[in-house]
Amino acid sequence: MNPKVVIVLLVIVIVLFALAVGVGARQPDGAVSAGGPDWLQSLGGWLGARQALPDEDVSGAVGLCPDALHTSFGLPAGMSCTWFIKDSSTPVRTLSLKLAAGDARVVFDPYGEGEMTLKQDLAGDRRTMSVPVTKAGGQLGLTCLAGSCQFEVK
Repeated sequence: MNPKVVIVLLVIVIVLFALAVGVGARQPDGAVSAGGPDWLQSLGGWLGARQALPDEDVSGAVGLCPDALHTSFGLPAGMSCTWFIKDSSTPVRTLSLKLAAGDARVVFDPYGEGEMTLKQDLAGDRRTMSVPVTKAGGQLGLTCLAGSCQFEVK
């Protein structure tokens, strides 16, 4: 391959990286980006960016979890709930969680062999989490560890 072509491609990659960092740096502390400009969202879709987990992908809930995902709800201290997420043709779907009050633990146990369980405590400065849900689906459990937990699910 011609060295000039390689250099041009490298410069393009560096410029795209700098733009992505610049867009992220302009967000206020704690703000969640809605995806950025349309051209950036299109680029993400072309590169296989994750899609939001739709409500239809939930096959049921136990405990105090609401039937619909995209909502705000509370859990008293010591209580938990679980959503069961169906399989999908989409390789990776994303569920965004924000803990507005309390301390909580999030556990995602994916279906399928070789998949690893994701476990994260939401407390202190760590109040948001993006849960990657793989094609096979899984179980998403929330437990309120302290205080009265208030969740926002997107």
